[in-house]
Amino acid sequence: MVFIDIDNPKNIEQLRKALHYEQHLAAVVRDSNDSVTVQDFAGHILAWNRRASEMYGYSEEEALQLNASQLIPDEAREDMRILSERLKHVENTLPCETLRRIKDGHLIRVWMTTSVLLDETGNPFAIVITERETK
Repeated sequence: MVFIDIDNPKNIEQLRKALHYEQHLAAVVRDSNDSVTVQDFAGHILAWNRRASEMYGYSEEEALQLNASQLIPDEAREDMRILSERLKHVENTLPCETLRRIKDGHLIRVWMTTSVLLDETGNPFAIVITERETK
């Protein structure tokens, strides 16, 4: 929790700018043409955008009850485990092509980019995954 002295006009202006920035960033993620998801290192899905619902067939409510491992076919699990370990150590990773399992059971090929989210002490706590279906 953060407390801000609202009697100081400078603090109020900084807060307004921060909220404005967060609203714009949220809109970009929400309306992205790519699937954007956030998961913790145990695979719990923490965030799921509109395009992820369209691509995978799960509503946001359904997806938040899933573990991301349920979207990864057996043949891609070891690669994802290695990638996750690298991300835990905040190592850079390159975008890659991989497979995902959608709600109806079919496999799709996606181009995946990952980023690590850090907490206020600089420790990694989640992975942002951006995916685009390839043909």
